[in-house]
Amino acid sequence: MNNIANKINSIFLRKYKDENINRFDNILASGNLQSLKYYTKGGALLLIYIMIVRSMLLNYTLINIVPFLIGICILLAVDFCTKRALKNGKNLLTYSKILTTTFSVTFVGLAIFYDTIVQRNDISVLLCAALLITGAIFDSYPTDTLLFLILTFTVALVGEAYLAPTEIFWRDLFNCSIMFLASFYISVTKLNKKIYILIKEEKEQEKMVKEAKTQVILNQLKPHFLYNTLSTIRILYRKDPEKADEAMDNFSNYLRSNIDTGLSKNYIIFFEEIKNVKYYLDLEKLRFGKKLNIEYDIKEMNFYLPVLTLQPIVENAVKHGVGNKKGGGTIKISTFSDGDNVVLEVKDNGVGFEYNKSELENDDKKSHIGISSVTERIEIMVGGTVNIKSEVNVGTTVTITIPKKIDEAKIDEYIGIR
Repeated sequence: MNNIANKINSIFLRKYKDENINRFDNILASGNLQSLKYYTKGGALLLIYIMIVRSMLLNYTLINIVPFLIGICILLAVDFCTKRALKNGKNLLTYSKILTTTFSVTFVGLAIFYDTIVQRNDISVLLCAALLITGAIFDSYPTDTLLFLILTFTVALVGEAYLAPTEIFWRDLFNCSIMFLASFYISVTKLNKKIYILIKEEKEQEKMVKEAKTQVILNQLKPHFLYNTLSTIRILYRKDPEKADEAMDNFSNYLRSNIDTGLSKNYIIFFEEIKNVKYYLDLEKLRFGKKLNIEYDIKEMNFYLPVLTLQPIVENAVKHGVGNKKGGGTIKISTFSDGDNVVLEVKDNGVGFEYNKSELENDDKKSHIGISSVTERIEIMVGGTVNIKSEVNVGTTVTITIPKKIDEAKIDEYIGIR
């Protein structure tokens, strides 16, 4: 069945036959659920309005009230479940199919009931409107839309074949057929446009992430840092060859982690990132000696973050924090759990600075390294946040908040970057 569905979908989405559009499933599902929050409220108000108008025009009878009350209750239940599904964030695709179908069936069911059973001698205006609207308001794959339309179309016309006069039946058959085709056309066109927009946004994000990664790598490999490190190791070979060998190992590991990891990976597990940062800090301690103190308070290790996230923050703390403070200072790296998030904090008691976000956004022209690049990648790649607090002569704290659960497909391979 899946193969047949995929073949049918590929016919109507042939512009994207070379694309793996299934990667957008969760995005489409989330969008449908977000839309459903508004549709359910608007739908409930619409049913209340129709119920009042029908009751005023056709008397306050149970048949003009009870079905609408049932429909309103169903929509309120769908609204409640939609909010819970979005808050939970799991199985969005399944919830989206169930809840959008329930919403659509509620409206089409009421239309069939009143047009086919209650007012069998009139043309099915409500049914035509329901078919057109419910088939086109959600971003659904062609097979899902087609299946829904065929089932509702069949149920409605079978009912009318038995209950409605012949003349009415043929008119409704023609009208519903037009609405069927129009609804399907709108649905397919809408989905094609949505996928086009998603691919375009994806490529823009890809470009931004690549530029941010390249900038971070270049910042990590500034010539003056390489020169100072090599000079320090050269001097160390005269005084302590064994320690110099250890420093050279750290230096080679530092280069490998920055270049190889930075270019080949998009995400890295935290214990690998902190290991790479330790290579850097060991090299800096050769220069600063006792002026540079490092403390660790690591309570969370098993989480993913964009590669080269922590090191630029730590490098700023060294070069522009404790490195500029007379007598040096301490840098503390901490991680801890905070609900559904992991918090990564880098705190120093260095010289601090007057924090100005707009200036740091142009950090390629400023002295602070890669702050905007890190912020950009954290926001785009994991939906996290970066918060900076600094006070002159007190120190700086950079707090990074990252969701514990990141899309596994993104971790395996960030979309667009091969």
